[in-house]
Amino acid sequence: MSITHSIYVYGHATSANHGNEAIIRGMKKVFDDYQMTVFSYNPEKDKEFNLDDDVRVVPMRGSLQKYHPIKIINHFYRKRTGLLYGKYIEYMFKHLFEHKKGVFLFEMGDQYCENQQIRDYYAYVNKRLINNGVKTVAYGCSIYPEVLRDREVIEDLNRYSLILPRESLTFRALSEVKINTEIIQIVDPAFVMDSQECVLPKVFEERSVVGMNSGPVARTSDAVSAYDRYIDNLRALIEYIIKNTDFAIALIPHVNWGSGFSDLTTLSFLYDQYKDSGRIVMIPEQNAKKQKFVMSKCRLMIALRTHASIGAYSSFVPTQVTAYSKKAIGIAEDLFGSTENYVIPISSMQNKNKMIESFKWLLDNEKDIKEYLNEKIPIYIKGAFSAKARIDKLI
Repeated sequence: MSITHSIYVYGHATSANHGNEAIIRGMKKVFDDYQMTVFSYNPEKDKEFNLDDDVRVVPMRGSLQKYHPIKIINHFYRKRTGLLYGKYIEYMFKHLFEHKKGVFLFEMGDQYCENQQIRDYYAYVNKRLINNGVKTVAYGCSIYPEVLRDREVIEDLNRYSLILPRESLTFRALSEVKINTEIIQIVDPAFVMDSQECVLPKVFEERSVVGMNSGPVARTSDAVSAYDRYIDNLRALIEYIIKNTDFAIALIPHVNWGSGFSDLTTLSFLYDQYKDSGRIVMIPEQNAKKQKFVMSKCRLMIALRTHASIGAYSSFVPTQVTAYSKKAIGIAEDLFGSTENYVIPISSMQNKNKMIESFKWLLDNEKDIKEYLNEKIPIYIKGAFSAKARIDKLI
């Protein structure tokens, strides 16, 4: 197939978050006849996981020495105002701002839900790109309704040429405020990412496997005590599975942003607690396509990370999501029509048996859920391609 157009993607953090990696790989499938250039904050990590096999990966940022005057000014400016210094952002997006034409897709995800500084940061980038003469698209976004009460956010969103929310909660919220930009709901492109065969632990040959994904991100839900309750629930569930079923458990990491924000921290703790049972294995960190292959071989999946759940859903694996964000709720509602039994908010874990009760429901309804996913997913994922014709027109 000949390449007819070029598009550019920015806002890509790193493939150390394999959800970000899955989004890019899915986008490449949607725009398979395009040359796609991804501006990455950490291109070395993307290349480690072979993302450059699918797309062109280039560095987002220019380099500044440790004591460069602009870096020093930014430090004090940020301390005083909470904002980033404009000239510092110019260096951060140096390679991006060199382009004077084209269509730029912002891998927005839920970045506008994080904090005011990040929203201001990307609003500056959006305005700067448009002043360069390019068109911008807010791609696959989840935005909380409370964020849309900010007048400056609305002004920023009105500068985009197209807004593509990935679930109906965000679509409805955007539709209820004064946004003039065209809004089209799509499906998260990670749903269409292919899997890649990899070596599985021997336990997959010996018995059925429950996949589990977890991580420290749960600490941000409402309080540290919520994370403690969550871990108590996970431990109780693992003990229940080992004592009352014949399942093995595969611990599957999905995010590894260093020791303070890595799924491996939590999963290693759980593995060390139960490895002597001979029924629990740790899946090594690998690229998103291989992780999806592992999940596809699981009989059931329990996921904290939204994109771990997407890898399982799109492989027709009955899945429950431990929710710490509204994006998981929106995706589950769109997929199943309800979140009941499919999404377990961490805030609902008032006793350590909540996940056991939910797992029992998942097991009891496994056959019906699998049949539903086999029928629903091929139809649902067509929504990932729904914006391509509109972006063709922008180009």
